[in-house]
Amino acid sequence: MVYSEKKSKEANIGWFRGGTNVTFDLNGLHKMRKDSIRNYSSLIIEYEFEYDHDEVYFANTIPYTYSTLCKELNEFEKDEKRYQ
Repeated sequence: MVYSEKKSKEANIGWFRGGTNVTFDLNGLHKMRKDSIRNYSSLIIEYEFEYDHDEVYFANTIPYTYSTLCKELNEFEKDEKRYQ
């Protein structure tokens, strides 16, 4: 998922799917745990920036804040029949 400050302001677009050649591969790093080895992976994407001097954020899913959860739960409590 990608969020562009400039795209958000100009096109009223929030988080969107972006990037190409997305891979998730072992990166050669590991950590010894008691009786096993924990291997680490890296997320690799190619992304072509659309705007100069833009702030761009990347996430593996659309961010879902605690504030959003509280708001949606309050709406649910107000109108439970709508969600049955």
